[in-house]
Amino acid sequence: MHLNFLFFILRKFKYFKRNNLKYGKKAAIWISVVIYIALGIAVVTIVLTAGIPLIQKMKDQNTFVQTKDLLLALDRNIRDVALEGPGARRFLSPVEITRGNLYIFDENETILWDMKTKARMQEPNMVFEEGPLKSLLNETLVVGEYHLKVWLNYTDFINITPKSETTGPFSGIFNIYVKHVGFDDKNLPIVELEITT
Repeated sequence: MHLNFLFFILRKFKYFKRNNLKYGKKAAIWISVVIYIALGIAVVTIVLTAGIPLIQKMKDQNTFVQTKDLLLALDRNIRDVALEGPGARRFLSPVEITRGNLYIFDENETILWDMKTKARMQEPNMVFEEGPLKSLLNETLVVGEYHLKVWLNYTDFINITPKSETTGPFSGIFNIYVKHVGFDDKNLPIVELEITT
């Protein structure tokens, strides 16, 4: 349909050029303007159509890397406090979770971050370990969409106890106080994670 319109304009241009040279030059200028604007709009549309998903995938990859660094820093502080003994404490501020949610499960001593993404950051359905950090990318029912989970597990090593005004999940900007508050009945260190805004 667009080609028919273009041929129609070009035929009219030849008509003006043949019959009236004065009007043909003015028409040629306007036709050129219309063609350049149409080409510009087409190029911008193609670039945006291809570029926006690519930019979003890069942002998700960046969020994944930043959150892994954050969880590794949190892990280092938890382990330091647990080894130093009762009364030891650390303060992490600001903790920023830009996308996804952070969960602290005291029943299985796990700190978990998850996010939905369209970026395939690792091989799906395989657990990857990076030091104490584990990550898993699962495919969802939506084609091309994934559910990413990254977690730290302290079972049989440290008793993690969350303390917060809300029960979670946590996202946005907040502070974490890491405190060693004693030992449980299995002689595991109890590390309290107090989350404040």
